[in-house]
Amino acid sequence: MTADAGKHHKDNSRKVIPREWGLSPIRPSGAGVVPGPFECLPCLSRQLAMTAQLSDAGKQKRHAGIAEALMHLAMSEPDTPLPVVSEDLQRTVMRHTGGADSYADVRRRLSSAARALLPALLRLQQEARDPWPVAVRVSAAGNLMEQARDPEQAGAAMDAAWHAAVRGRLALDHGEELRQAAKDARRIVFLADNAGEVIWDSLLIDQLGASRVTLAARRLPYLHDALAEELVSPDDRMACEVAAFDDPPPGYAREHGTGSLDQLLAGADLVIAKGSEWPERLAGRVPAELCFFLFAPACHRIATRFGVPPKSLVAAHAAALTTLR
Repeated sequence: MTADAGKHHKDNSRKVIPREWGLSPIRPSGAGVVPGPFECLPCLSRQLAMTAQLSDAGKQKRHAGIAEALMHLAMSEPDTPLPVVSEDLQRTVMRHTGGADSYADVRRRLSSAARALLPALLRLQQEARDPWPVAVRVSAAGNLMEQARDPEQAGAAMDAAWHAAVRGRLALDHGEELRQAAKDARRIVFLADNAGEVIWDSLLIDQLGASRVTLAARRLPYLHDALAEELVSPDDRMACEVAAFDDPPPGYAREHGTGSLDQLLAGADLVIAKGSEWPERLAGRVPAELCFFLFAPACHRIATRFGVPPKSLVAAHAAALTTLR
């Protein structure tokens, strides 16, 4: 390698891997470090492969996106929050594929399936002596649609979500604490997770009082997360206010004209967060006493923090969890 080529390689690596958000520049030896814990690497890699596989971009563009994203992954500092790492990897692939929304069809399919099952869930809630625990359980069970981003697992994921919604039990149940917290809340921010899942969340939003709820959803595509613009469409219109947010990793500009997540959270009396990314993403941003997590942890790493088996239903008050402080 010539001196000029070596200089170009070093400068380019520092542009691609910004210091300010926890990714390391190339070490003098040429070796980076990988994010911890190590058991997360297979999932992050599979997410990249799935995003590239679902993209309509050409093979060369997809390959370039995967290659750069894997370089980012290999050079991430161990203490970089995994949601930050994951979002950077996905945005890197999308940049190479021209911003292609790889999961648009996945979102439509999941929304259609969830909508078809909604009348039966509403009847289940109406027939219950107390509709509140049904709404909480259905909301948590909807998070099992997480695995449906892979078309080969979509059927099994929907079956698991349905059976858990109808017959499941919460392994960690702070549902009554959530009910009490909601009674006095004037402004509730409900952080959406996956497409399809958010349709089932409508049962809980109704119990909370839709006029007090702001449903916060992403402005830009990320995996098969629900998008704000799709939640105001005629098919999936929600009864509550829907607000778009962009919460980019440090080093990325926020989408023009889109509010930040912190702006949405400011002044909230209660925050209900769906999905396994939020415990890390909200750390230090929301007082624990105001925050509840509803989800079904897909992996052992997250499940262990909540003291439950993987894929268990969880409704957890952040203030009650010493492992999250």
